[in-house]
Amino acid sequence: MHIKDYNNIFSQNLSYLLLKNGKKQIDLSKDLKIPKSTVSSWCCGKRMPKLKNLSNIATYLSIDNPIILLDENLKNFI
Repeated sequence: MHIKDYNNIFSQNLSYLLLKNGKKQIDLSKDLKIPKSTVSSWCCGKRMPKLKNLSNIATYLSIDNPIILLDENLKNFI
């Protein structure tokens, strides 16, 4: 799988989980002290978070395993 595919999967999963948790990009940015532009690039599928941020995002969204955020079948796990 190409890195762009993972970017898109993560983007879709992050957007879905933010919506499911009643959160917005700005909430994630403020609560995790991550620049708004960085969060936006994740949600647009342009970039992927670093491993540390991936773990922090998973914790923030109550996900046990951060790797699930990269799974195209995320909705089967939640």
